[in-house]
Amino acid sequence: MEGYENSLNVIFTIDVESSRGNVPYLIEGDLSKFGIHNNCGINFIMDTFAAYDANVVCFVNIFEESLYENDYMPSLLRRIDRRGNEVALHAHTPPEGGQIPFYSKCIANCSLEEQKRIFKYGRDYIFKAIGKNPISYRSGAYWTNDYIFKALQENGFKVDSSVYYMHKNNHFEKYKNKQNQVFEVDGIIEFPIVVVWNGDGWRKLDLDSLTEDELVSSFEIMRKSDSYHTVQCMFHSYSFIDNKGNGESVPILDLNSGRPNHFMIYGEDKKKKEKLKRILDFLCSSPGYRVLTFEQLLKQQVDFSPASEDGLLYLKKSNMAFTHDDIDVLYDGNNLFLKNNFKVHGMQYAWHICSVQSEAKEEYQIDYQPAPMSRIKLDDNANGTYNIKSYMKGEDGKRVGATFFRAIVSKGNVLSVERI
Repeated sequence: MEGYENSLNVIFTIDVESSRGNVPYLIEGDLSKFGIHNNCGINFIMDTFAAYDANVVCFVNIFEESLYENDYMPSLLRRIDRRGNEVALHAHTPPEGGQIPFYSKCIANCSLEEQKRIFKYGRDYIFKAIGKNPISYRSGAYWTNDYIFKALQENGFKVDSSVYYMHKNNHFEKYKNKQNQVFEVDGIIEFPIVVVWNGDGWRKLDLDSLTEDELVSSFEIMRKSDSYHTVQCMFHSYSFIDNKGNGESVPILDLNSGRPNHFMIYGEDKKKKEKLKRILDFLCSSPGYRVLTFEQLLKQQVDFSPASEDGLLYLKKSNMAFTHDDIDVLYDGNNLFLKNNFKVHGMQYAWHICSVQSEAKEEYQIDYQPAPMSRIKLDDNANGTYNIKSYMKGEDGKRVGATFFRAIVSKGNVLSVERI
């Protein structure tokens, strides 16, 4: 994006929700039962961002309004808005007994007309509370289908952040394989849930899912990559409540079943509170980063055309780019390590790597050999998308299998690898 070389816009998004009883513990972080009067809910979050002269996007589940007394939900929206933060719409299916008869099933099971009605209700509810329409939306539990973009567009929304590559609730047909990159469809700009491989498994770019070092490493990789100009990083209103401790706890009832929900409150999570402060301190004191909201971003001259390539995010410290069955593709900088783990006597292996732009020419090649592990060093001028082809043949000389991968490379350094 023009003017954004070696820089990254970071948008922090919070899912503001409780839906576990008639007291919004998981929004407010009210731990007075434990003698704890420090903020650890929405007020702590807003105070912390304000200390860095930054704002946050609050996806508020207004559809749980009937759980609470009087003016709680509208007053929450006004509190968020008055402090300069963005009020956005979040939609979990309301609990049984809710006051919205046309919204009683998962959003992914709703028709286009049903979705339009649900989004209109949420939009109008927020307008009545704060005097302006929301522009951003996220589905609860990342439930999506192909109607959502059109339904949002017809209700005046500009941004969605529900697409979650590989998630079981992603029911998109056309867009379910989008990998981390911002894209636009039906007038809606999609800022997806970012997926990161940290060496142990796939994780969200989420304060709750990655360590502080992993978050910083992810931001740095994206800042230095030509494929990223803006990224959203998420967490929840209850992220700073300790729900894994020991001792006295408050069980939060599930209103649908009447049984205690799995979420228990033990106190505040001081370590995670400090983690947020250190992450913001890094971003706000390091050159090349800006912390802002969707509303602030859309007021600028920003090119939201899709990047040339989708790409999952792999932390270099893990050195693991892809594992599929008995084949590993590993990387470290501009080195590719190609490993076959087949345990068949007499097997021979070959690897061919070529740029997608010059498919006919193999730029790197290792002919058939018995060694299962190969190392290829990419040239410093290697850029773009490369196809990686693994071939195997048996003792009779006949090829017995082939596996194909695709790598994204920038200035000789491997950024990501996926099976194709």
